[in-house]
Amino acid sequence: MDYVDLIKFIKLDKSLQDRAVIVGGGSYGGMLAAWLRMKYPQWFQGALSSSGPVLFFDGWVSPYAYYDLCTEDFRKYDIDCPVMIKEGFDLLGKLADQPESYGAIAEIFGLCTVPTSSAEI
Repeated sequence: MDYVDLIKFIKLDKSLQDRAVIVGGGSYGGMLAAWLRMKYPQWFQGALSSSGPVLFFDGWVSPYAYYDLCTEDFRKYDIDCPVMIKEGFDLLGKLADQPESYGAIAEIFGLCTVPTSSAEI
């Protein structure tokens, strides 16, 4: 509400009631811009939302859509690629429970420091 109050103040204080206010943002900021426009159309005459996940609300898009698209990209490269990636993550999860494997994980992934807990893995 602070931003709405600021716009109200500026428009009224500077006699700019006849001027349009366009808000914009990217990702979460884009969602905020879209929401401002929807909730306060009398104060915001337009909104630009770049990469704002607008359609991810109200069940329009699966919450797994991003992961599904990534999986399809890998599948286009090699049909077995998604399976190999899943197996890799499964193996990494198992190794996270074995502190003696942390050095090998650090070496494989070129980490700057050796992980000290499964949470770091």
